[in-house]
Amino acid sequence: MDKSTISFVKDLNDNVNLLLSSREPQVQRIHLDEYLTANAPVTNLTPYKELTEALPSIKENLIKSPMSEEKKDAIYNENISITVKKTDAGFYAAQWELAQKNRPIDYYVHELLEKNLGIPVEALRLNFSSSMRIIISDVATLLSQKIVDNIHRTMDLSGKPPQIMGKD
Repeated sequence: MDKSTISFVKDLNDNVNLLLSSREPQVQRIHLDEYLTANAPVTNLTPYKELTEALPSIKENLIKSPMSEEKKDAIYNENISITVKKTDAGFYAAQWELAQKNRPIDYYVHELLEKNLGIPVEALRLNFSSSMRIIISDVATLLSQKIVDNIHRTMDLSGKPPQIMGKD
């Protein structure tokens, strides 16, 4: 190849790369403070000592599962009906939504702690947000239990389905 062809190919390659990079979503990291990192459009909050003291339930996994990975793999199959698959997908969508709803509560408590470092954990606003987080966590756990019950019933397994939490 002559130099003009090589030059043309390089220019064409550069232009294609420029077009491709402009089409890809660009994630910009914005440093807000030591514990917050904004990723467009999500903001991740890393729990720290004061926040975990204010919201002890923040360490807990909202979407609990009593089964090991081996048991999960054993029950996932393609033989279940479309209706069951749609119901299961609905449960998972609701779980995901509930998990996302906790983020603003966690962020609210983080802002309270940052603005007023002297507020005791027992303050009304912290109690409110902690209570809301527990309520949402309970709903998420209930949905997880419904998923387990649905799978157990669909597979016609003997006995009672495993319980995520003991009944009060």
